[in-house]
Amino acid sequence: MFRPAITTRTTTSAKTLLYLALATFLVPSVASAATLTLGVNCTSMPTADETFGVDANGVMQVADATVGPAWDAPTAGKPVFSRVNGLLPTGFNAGGINTGLASPSTVASITVAMHGTILRQAINWAKAQNSQQVTGACPIHWKEIDNMYRSFVTRGVRPLWNIADAPNWANRLCLSRTHSCGPDAAHVVDYVNFVRLIAHRYPLSAAVEVWNEPNLQKYWDHPDPSLYSDLLAATWNGLQADHSPMRVLGGALSCLGSENGTADSIGLGPQWFLTVMRTKGVLGDPASGIAAAMHALSIHPYEMHPDGYDYFTETFRKVDEVLETRNIRLVVDELGAPVGPDYTLQSSCETLARQYKLLDRQGNHVRRFEDVDAVLFHSDMNSHESTASNHDGYGFGEIENIYDTPVKLPTSKVIDRIYYRRPVYREMARAFGVPEAPNGDLCGDSLDAAEDAPHYFP
Repeated sequence: MFRPAITTRTTTSAKTLLYLALATFLVPSVASAATLTLGVNCTSMPTADETFGVDANGVMQVADATVGPAWDAPTAGKPVFSRVNGLLPTGFNAGGINTGLASPSTVASITVAMHGTILRQAINWAKAQNSQQVTGACPIHWKEIDNMYRSFVTRGVRPLWNIADAPNWANRLCLSRTHSCGPDAAHVVDYVNFVRLIAHRYPLSAAVEVWNEPNLQKYWDHPDPSLYSDLLAATWNGLQADHSPMRVLGGALSCLGSENGTADSIGLGPQWFLTVMRTKGVLGDPASGIAAAMHALSIHPYEMHPDGYDYFTETFRKVDEVLETRNIRLVVDELGAPVGPDYTLQSSCETLARQYKLLDRQGNHVRRFEDVDAVLFHSDMNSHESTASNHDGYGFGEIENIYDTPVKLPTSKVIDRIYYRRPVYREMARAFGVPEAPNGDLCGDSLDAAEDAPHYFP
């Protein structure tokens, strides 16, 4: 059985492949993973139990998985995710795990209870190969990622891994920056190796996604669409060289940022960022018959304000203008409407229900709506403070432990908690076929009404 080899900078057997007619990218050579040069100042080393459940080929085996077999590679230009009971597949952009509010099993159970089938979960590259040094990669810490994978697939959801955040050794400038940063050009190959191992180790996953909102300063300090394009193309080439069937998502673009070619304090706008990606060739070239360096483009078309500028529709318009005649599938893997100054519980619910129905409706009259293959909502939960004057936030529910005062704990030590479902959770659950209430508009429910039957999840 195939096992991906790890590219090193010292191997003499590496080769280059011509990608499009515009650039060349390193493709991993046949070299032993043991030849990867590791740093000497790693903050910690993986423990022996990090090989639990992994077979001789480096694949995580989960005997009680309930998601079915690994997917075959999608056909170019065709939907990357199949509809579920005739509806666009959905799920959450998970927030509860990384914030320590909930265990992976809790988040998976919350998703399944809404008939969700996909969870977008961040993998922090810097944390997985942790080091404060600036030379040499560290061994990969698999235990936390393994736990998430097992928890997800045994409960019926597939993870969509969003992989971002360069460690210090992959970009010296990371040491002096306050935001997340991308790898420098010399360490693109290290990111590619990491993603290849993720795709191989977790074959029941829905997809791997190259970065999160690289057009924003917060997630890629000094956004660089040219370097991002190189990163995406190299990742695509690496997985193609592995003959991996794993779906690859590119972009993960925010709807915010400056569109004049110079990043503002927020970042670069999606249209400008995509235009550079098109110039670099990663969106493909229909005239030449060259495919894009991704199976689908992921976008985050938040509406932002209920009565203001329509970022939702405008984001699709911008994408369409850049893609032109390119047949590229879309995945909306962040869509939210935060309760707070702009949205009430009811208007947040109504906004998201309307947007989902627009994207789900086949034969859409709005360009590119019909190209969307999945909608993931941001987010699964807020923290819940019983003494708070409001319950602001994007969460579809609020989570509280069984004690009087909510306690934020490390992921591995989350205790039993109560999940209070907001009206939007109940409304979308009903839309996906859960008979939550036979009559009435659940968006009109109050938060208290949503709390009448709190759910306990493992």
